[in-house]
Amino acid sequence: PYARAKYKANPEIPHLIICGDASVLALKNFSSELLHPDHGSQDKNAVILNENIPNGEMEMLLRDPNYEVYLTYLQGNPMIDRDLERASANKSKLCVIFTDKNSKDPLAADHKNILTALAIKQQVYYEIPDSLRVCVQILKPESQTHYFSTLNITTAEPRDHLIIVEEIKMNLMAKSCYSPGIISLVSNLVATSGDFSRFAETWINEYTQGMNFELYRAEVPNIFKGKTFLEVVKLVYFQLKAIVIGWEKVEGNKPVVTLNPGKIEICETKKTKMYLYLMCKDKDTADKVADIKYTAEYRDPAFKALPGPFHKKLGEYYPDEDEKEDANSDNGDEDADEQRSQLDEVLTNKRFYLDNGEGTCEIKDTIQDFKEIINHIVVCGMHSSMRYFLNTMRAKYLKLCPYIVILSTKTIPHDEWEALSKFAKIIYIQ
Repeated sequence: PYARAKYKANPEIPHLIICGDASVLALKNFSSELLHPDHGSQDKNAVILNENIPNGEMEMLLRDPNYEVYLTYLQGNPMIDRDLERASANKSKLCVIFTDKNSKDPLAADHKNILTALAIKQQVYYEIPDSLRVCVQILKPESQTHYFSTLNITTAEPRDHLIIVEEIKMNLMAKSCYSPGIISLVSNLVATSGDFSRFAETWINEYTQGMNFELYRAEVPNIFKGKTFLEVVKLVYFQLKAIVIGWEKVEGNKPVVTLNPGKIEICETKKTKMYLYLMCKDKDTADKVADIKYTAEYRDPAFKALPGPFHKKLGEYYPDEDEKEDANSDNGDEDADEQRSQLDEVLTNKRFYLDNGEGTCEIKDTIQDFKEIINHIVVCGMHSSMRYFLNTMRAKYLKLCPYIVILSTKTIPHDEWEALSKFAKIIYIQ
């Protein structure tokens, strides 16, 4: 029945298509997030388009009372037009292409997903422009070059999303070397948690309370135009108890996300669109940003003088300007100009990475006799995407540049050695 079944689209209920190598566990987690009450209305359906007949585990998922109304399984190939028509692809809002994270040939898995995305685009996207968004999972960072070159573009189209699994993993692992616990923080922000009972330990209660917060995006209301980011943060927190962490500026086809832009004002024009990224408990709270009122209470100097430590530069603390009794009124414009120049530098240098001088990667038998190598970071094992880990460890804004010692049982391949040799203070021990 799955090979002949069809999905009849309902114009009042949007649907998305799920294809690729998605395990039952991945589909269950995805469905749980997609249909969670915290994310607003549940009037949405998902069509699973897969070449295989569903196994026992998949049948149990499809018959789960929480999902059976929303999930439809079709046996078919997303590269075949007839099967895409059965899934009403031309009327869907989104197509998600999963990858096999345990694939023994990651490049082959990426090529398959890229070809699938191209087939869907050829059938739907180019026939009905702006009708379908494509979200593609790929494993290797270098595969994005194949995706762009195949489409004859230089960056992802504004309606497309590339999720590069290994790049995300390497960046998070590198960040955790300087900020232990950041992986748990990011995981909690992007995943919905259930209700927890009270615990005897205070810190556990605080942790579980924080797990209820997620990351949402909200459109910037007109009332915020001309206000600085710091004013917006205070206003949103006092009215909604939500924490604004950054904003997104979309100009043409170039969205740019900036975390904590400080005193820079929100300036939206006809050619730009602004969004806020905030941490709150549910989508209903995020939607209330549009209803915020800027009353006389918040125009009071006492509100503006509330303490608010923010970062003018990455990694550098400074007090709010109203906390400085001897602040010079001219300094504000200079700080704003300096921040704008920093943002321009970020936009100009897309990767925003620096090699910290000439590469000094070395191969040694031991470092016991090198007294200058202290407080170093030890990496056990070698990975083909190691350079993305090192990119983050040698980011330009970091003041520290500790030695990184890679300990592996294997001889490093020539191409990987060339990639490592561009970085400073890297030691490889076999």
